Amino acid sequence: MLGHDAVVIVSTNSEQKRNSDVTYPFRPDSNFWYLTGFIEPDAIAVFSKDSYVMFLRPKDETKEIWNGIRLGAELAPEILLVNQAYDIDTFFDHIDSFTKKALPFIMMHREVVAGKTIPAQIFIINAFILFLKVG
Repeated sequence: MLGHDAVVIVSTNSEQKRNSDVTYPFRPDSNFWYLTGFIEPDAIAVFSKDSYVMFLRPKDETKEIWNGIRLGAELAPEILLVNQAYDIDTFFDHIDSFTKKALPFIMMHREVVAGKTIPAQIFIINAFILFLKVG
């Protein structure tokens, strides 16, 4: 179904504010969780034939006191079995290296990350992932 040069990019949800300083309990995007097993907010996974890369929130001792421990890019390769892990803020610095040769370039949703729309021809694959879960 996907070519040898395909790149699949999936993202999870962000935390949603309930009021000024409280968020609703976080629930990851079901398809993202199914593919990665990762349950933290604000993460992007990039899959290709040769690699599995995760972009996630950095460690932050102050925020972790109030919001819980974050995995961080340093531990992600060992825990999530990814080839590489980066801070989510560096997604646009790295994305060109994954998509230059990629055809097709596939995403879960039309996402905006850090105020920038991801530039590419986008194919929505929600139905395909549903088939994987049910099939």
